[in-house]
Parts: sequence; structure tokens; C-alpha cells
Amino acid sequence: MRVLVPTHYSRAIVRIGDALARHAPPGVEVARIPPCAKDSRRHWLVPGEDDGDLVVLFANGLHDHMEALAQRCVSRGQKYAVVQIALRTTRQPSTDHWRWLWRKAAVVWSYYPLGLWIQEDGGAPMDFHFYHAPLGVDPIFYDRAVKRDFTVCTSGQRRSQESVAECDEAAAMVGGSVFQLGPSLAMKADATCLTDVSDVLLAHLYSRCLFVSGLRREEGFELPAAEGLMCGARPVVYDRPHYRAWYDGWAEFVPEGNANEVTKHLAELFLAGPRRVEEREKDVAASVFDWQRIAAGFWERALA
Repeated sequence: MRVLVPTHYSRAIVRIGDALARHAPPGVEVARIPPCAKDSRRHWLVPGEDDGDLVVLFANGLHDHMEALAQRCVSRGQKYAVVQIALRTTRQPSTDHWRWLWRKAAVVWSYYPLGLWIQEDGGAPMDFHFYHAPLGVDPIFYDRAVKRDFTVCTSGQRRSQESVAECDEAAAMVGGSVFQLGPSLAMKADATCLTDVSDVLLAHLYSRCLFVSGLRREEGFELPAAEGLMCGARPVVYDRPHYRAWYDGWAEFVPEGNANEVTKHLAELFLAGPRRVEEREKDVAASVFDWQRIAAGFWERALA
């Protein structure tokens, strides 16, 4: 069987595709195709999309493009699988908009509680094959046992995204420092901003952090929170069901209030310092965020 998995500009989404390819079962050939392009017409073919038995769709927006591609797959007799990466922050935030895409899919994999969200939207009971699973962490992410001289790791393209500003303000209030995984921003705290770092260096930098932020509003999994946890940094996430599902017991949970409220809560947390990430916590997390186990669950359902 030939399975088509898109490439992507997002480092986290690339990790998903790499894990699916690395842990593909015998008899499955994984080929990479370009992603749907935001500036393309939805009826335009993605190069190579017809050269496979199963097409994986990374759904982080572009609903109309995804649905058009899925319709083409169905018309050609191909199967497709959906990895639902974003929903509430897309232009079609209601689960009703996505039901046709999900219903026709071989499997829908997401770290979101889609059944709960369907109930919140007043939708009909779930009528598609759902795989509720987290993302994984590559083995290279482990604690380097170095001095933790960064208060918090943030990630984002702008200070207004992923609560980078709130983390920065809070770190400045307590005289702390920030490792910003992303472009250089106008930070108030002492900050080190880096992009395009190797995974080896990234693991070393996580290991220098007391906390790692996974504070994306509304939705998200926030892979740095899981990677940082394995490197001994305590995750900080918003107190929402989709974060509780994967980080309960490990993360510090912050109410998703306004910016001033979040900053105040973070400053108190940073001032008190993190709970030490114990080895037993890392062992359990390594099992939960095991790419081999997660990918196996996907393939078992997608190929059924």
C-alpha cells in the first residue's frame, strides 16, 4: 500500500509526518507530497495526490481545500485519513463544518475532545472513526542535567501569540529570563531568541529552563510542553479539557483569563519556582508520548 503524507512548513507537523513514516507497518510505503497551498484554488490538484491508496490530511485550517481534496480522493476510489490539528481557531470553528470530512475518513486522529466539542456545538452524536491520541516526543529530548538559568521557554512568531507577552511580562516582574523559540521580539525580560536550532541544541536549551510554556489560547497540544517535560522543565498550560487530557498531573494549569490576569498568575508561579520533574514522571510521560505506540494506533485504524 502506498500512503501519501504531506510535508509542511510547521516543525511540529513535520514531526507527525516523520513519525508516521518511521513507524509505518510492513507493506506500507510512505511518500511525501506538498501540502495544500493557502494561495491556491481549492480545485487545483496537489502534485502527486492521485498516486497513492491512502492520503493523509493535516487539517490545521483551509477547510474548503481539505474537503475538496477529500472529495477528489473519494471520487478516485482512494481512502483518506484526517489529523485534526486546529479547529476552534480556524475560519470554520464549529464541528458541524467538519462533519462531512470526518464522516468519510478512514480515521480522524486528534488530541482534541471532539465528542465534547460536538456536544458543545449541539451536533449529532459522533458517527466517524475517532482516534483520540496526543503527539509524541522524539527520544533525543531528555534532561541534559545542566544549570537551569532560563525562567521559561516560550515559542511563537509574535508576542501576542501563544501568550509570549504574558510570559515575558511575568519573567520581567520577577527578574527572570526567557528562552524564546522563534524570532527576536521586543521582550522586556532578559531574553535569548533563536530559530532553526537543531534538536540536540533544542533539548539542551529546554534543559536550561525551569518552566516551558504551552499557553496557546482556545486550543492546541503545544509540543514544546511535552518535549520540555522530558527535558525536566515543568509545563505551564491553560486549564482547559484538551490540555488536562494530556498534561494533568504534570503541568501547572493557569486560568485562561485576560492578559493581566494571566501575567499575575505566571509571576506568582515563577516566583515560587517549579516542582521538580522526577524521573518517574519522565518515565510515565515517555510511555504516553511514545511515537511508536501513537503511530501504531493510527496505522491500525487507518488501514482497517
